[in-house]
Amino acid sequence: SQLNQEYLTTYQKIVKKFPSNPVAVLKGDTCSICHISISAILKKDVKQGKKVCFCENCGRILVSSK
Repeated sequence: SQLNQEYLTTYQKIVKKFPSNPVAVLKGDTCSICHISISAILKKDVKQGKKVCFCENCGRILVSSK
């Protein structure tokens, strides 16, 4: 009940598209799933963790490894 409904809806959509691995970890400046480099702006947003970020290539939710 404490989870933002918009975040939950977004997560449910991603899980339908990628049921086994909806979340990717940012490793350096690449997505851990598709291994494509992401933009510097997106990297900054992921590291800050203030909003839900998506890989620009595969569309999975990106999270920071730290």
